[in-house]
Amino acid sequence: MEKKNKERDSIKALNEYIDYLNQDIDASKSEIKRIEKEIEKRKSGTLRTYQTRPEVDSDFEKFLNLAGDKVVDVEFVSRKSLFYDSVKFNSTLSYYEILDIMNDVIDGHIMRETLDFTEDYTGERNFDVE
Repeated sequence: MEKKNKERDSIKALNEYIDYLNQDIDASKSEIKRIEKEIEKRKSGTLRTYQTRPEVDSDFEKFLNLAGDKVVDVEFVSRKSLFYDSVKFNSTLSYYEILDIMNDVIDGHIMRETLDFTEDYTGERNFDVE
């Protein structure tokens, strides 16, 4: 009986350790994904699809004027009111290069705060954007 209790305790301890390791692996995978995204944000020269939400249409038009031919294939997405819900576009500029240009748009803060790769776009504002 005592031997069975020790075996059961050992198995329980091993299962708890396995759960701990799995949590660590999940955290590592999450960190790897975050780092990979950061690397992608810094790449330029590769055509990437971005999405953002301008506060008003004219903010994005000002951005387009500043970006010139570095922004192509613009698609205005779902007009819910007087303004577009979001704008998709392709660019060879890096995420940070686009942010720099958006920084030159007066009152372009919402575009900056919502800019992301289309596959990760939520429309939520990131108030910590650099």
